[in-house]
Amino acid sequence: MNSAERLASIQKKQTRTQEEEQYLRDFEELKDPTITQEEKLKRLLALAIPEEDRHIYQARYDTNMAMLEKGGVLSEIREKTAKKPIDIGRIEQSLFTGEKAVKAQSIIEAERRLEQDRCRNAQETELEI
Repeated sequence: MNSAERLASIQKKQTRTQEEEQYLRDFEELKDPTITQEEKLKRLLALAIPEEDRHIYQARYDTNMAMLEKGGVLSEIREKTAKKPIDIGRIEQSLFTGEKAVKAQSIIEAERRLEQDRCRNAQETELEI
């Protein structure tokens, strides 16, 4: 059973074991925007990777982070990434937060117009045949 299936199964249960409760806590804590990258890694590993293999992924993370910091790439990545989570589930929320922010509603409308044009072009092509 993969992690998503296990999570869904646990969420449906009325009575849960301590291990299942911890699994749910790990999942919920991932949503907390204040936790550190290391804490996120710990939670993700607990949710998705067998305990006996977690040290491998932790070591890879530590090695990669050290290389990124040494090469100065990490600070560049942090400068160019969003400073807070981007929630695209809400209409009117900016999806692109640069100098010229784009609202989700604008993107939805553009997608609708493109789809209408594509359908119109397909109908015209059928008429030509």
